Amino acid sequence: MLEIDLFGNGPSINDINIDEILYNKNILISCNRIFLHKEFKKFAHKTILCLSDISFKNKQNHIMNLSQNCEKIFYPYDFKWDNNKSLKLISYQLNREKINDSIVLENIINYPFVRESCSVLFTIMLPLCMKYMPKKINLFGFDGTYNKSSKYFYKDSQNNDYDWNKKEEDKWEILFKNEMNSFKKFCNENHIEVIT
Repeated sequence: MLEIDLFGNGPSINDINIDEILYNKNILISCNRIFLHKEFKKFAHKTILCLSDISFKNKQNHIMNLSQNCEKIFYPYDFKWDNNKSLKLISYQLNREKINDSIVLENIINYPFVRESCSVLFTIMLPLCMKYMPKKINLFGFDGTYNKSSKYFYKDSQNNDYDWNKKEEDKWEILFKNEMNSFKKFCNENHIEVIT
């Protein structure tokens, strides 16, 4: 049975036992600033890193350095990074036009041509994950609690790309929950177990 572990950047990622992840045979897909995790060097070699956030656009050198340790890194085509000829760095087509309806299923069907969602999880991680045809998906660090006391597993001061007001944070939380519900419904209909 193919099982996939997905790592988000929420506070609960600090609660997982990295050693268990290291020694299982699951595919590991992570995102964004997972490289700030205190034990990242332990699991970097088996991680597929997904980026969608425009804040990474000017961090090509840093991401290229990361690619030496990661299994693969997926980044949006509109970053227009230099052709580095690295087989580990893979671009995908991302439409950044915002829409209000859930696009979870649209992205799964159309991958690698995807539309930007409220989260890297729904934009690229899950569409990529579904191409492996897993029977079980384990979600770690997708807390959906952006407006709570801590947004990320690392100190929020290490990510000053966002300065959302309370209304924007609340709106994001609602979008995230709606997208997650759509995805869980899809998995239930397709007999894929999802553990959150």
